[in-house]
Amino acid sequence: MRLQVTFKQPNPDFDQKYANQYHAGKESNENMKHNWSKGYELSVDIDKVILKDGALLVDNLLVNEEKVELNLPSMKILECVSENEVVSKFAVSKDLLKKTQKTYNEKYDIMRFYFYLNPREDYVQLGENIYLLESDIPKELLEFK
Repeated sequence: MRLQVTFKQPNPDFDQKYANQYHAGKESNENMKHNWSKGYELSVDIDKVILKDGALLVDNLLVNEEKVELNLPSMKILECVSENEVVSKFAVSKDLLKKTQKTYNEKYDIMRFYFYLNPREDYVQLGENIYLLESDIPKELLEFK
């Protein structure tokens, strides 16, 4: 099956009553439902996804042209499995994560997985698939700044 993973940050100022009254319940330019949204689609078919809590080992991060290995604790991790092998991982700091949602469309054989982030600004994005609270940044990474 195909997999699409989307990270979204809901807008806490979204007003559903305003949307109902003036825009048939839909968001509008002056009343957006999300602050931002970013989606990814895996290029390989997957067999299943596994959502788990724990530490994430990042061993392929390049910082100032040096390869860095980091252990990121307290993460919510989505493992994408194809032919009994993890082919991709997506992760969010637990305290940054508001909720997750998974949907599957049988007709098109596509799974959509959503990470909804809390409306905070004290986070960083590592690569394309990790959202990390600044307080969870390992000191080894801070030494490179």
